[in-house]
Amino acid sequence: MSDYAPRRVVSLQPSATVILRDMGKLDCLVACTKYCAEVCPEVRGKTAIVADSWTAQSQQISKLHPDLVIAAVPYQEKAVTEILKSGARFLGLAPKSLADIYGDIAAIAGIMNAREEGMHVIEKMRECRGSKGCVAGSADCSVVRSGRPGAAGKGHSRSKMGEHSRRQKRPRLLRPRRIP
Repeated sequence: MSDYAPRRVVSLQPSATVILRDMGKLDCLVACTKYCAEVCPEVRGKTAIVADSWTAQSQQISKLHPDLVIAAVPYQEKAVTEILKSGARFLGLAPKSLADIYGDIAAIAGIMNAREEGMHVIEKMRECRGSKGCVAGSADCSVVRSGRPGAAGKGHSRSKMGEHSRRQKRPRLLRPRRIP
């Protein structure tokens, strides 16, 4: 690992946690949200649970001494201020297209000194997206919305998630399936 690659990461976004997992970088994750733990159960009991992108708290983040905090849209000015007050480097993602998502994966991979692993994740997503049986929202390429806590959690059907995202005009992120 590079001397400059983050060793202590806080993820406030489930899709970022899944990307870290699929790149084999969960050992760097020191905290994530309860929504991250829902989509990536491997983190349960191994990382601290913190507030999400909407309700970020600087004290919660700073006491973990992270090298990097990753969050995604939608932001609230107060939450961004709290993240910045923590003193950690902040990577804010705001994808609007699948190409943006691939770029975000490549950015996370570059920052984590895991470029090859990041390209592997992107290629697996492309394969999944191109396969006949893979549809956004299926078990293999499920949709994880970026944004409001709980929107992709229990009690929300995929059709309701889609309805909610159209109503709120927020981008949806494809969550890469577990990479073997």
